[in-house]
Amino acid sequence: MPGVQGLIVGEAEAGRFYAAITGGTSPHYWTPEKAHLIDLETRIGAYLRSKAPPTSKLRKDLRSYRRQYIGIVREERRVVFANFFCETNRQDWTRKPIAVDDGGDCFFQLQFDPEKHAFSGLVIQKGG
Repeated sequence: MPGVQGLIVGEAEAGRFYAAITGGTSPHYWTPEKAHLIDLETRIGAYLRSKAPPTSKLRKDLRSYRRQYIGIVREERRVVFANFFCETNRQDWTRKPIAVDDGGDCFFQLQFDPEKHAFSGLVIQKGG
């Protein structure tokens, strides 16, 4: 994934990251494979152009976002939860989950089903 700064969160840390970012849990966690993330990154631009507001930064400047990829299980399917952010608030994003409320379109999350090659659950932070 040239030009993309991302962290694949391992299965052992996935629950902690996911809970900190979403406040939720998953019945199981897993470690996403690089092939899943290449597929996600290949498809995400078109998905965001169809879903994000026309003036949103994430439609134009996706490479400026860092990512945290977490493997979760939703409805008995393995899904990649992806946390995108353009600011870290001086946190080490390679070791800590980045969770922000009211951060504007500098922060968003979504889910990607690697078997269906489909996105869902886009959440763009409000405010800013």
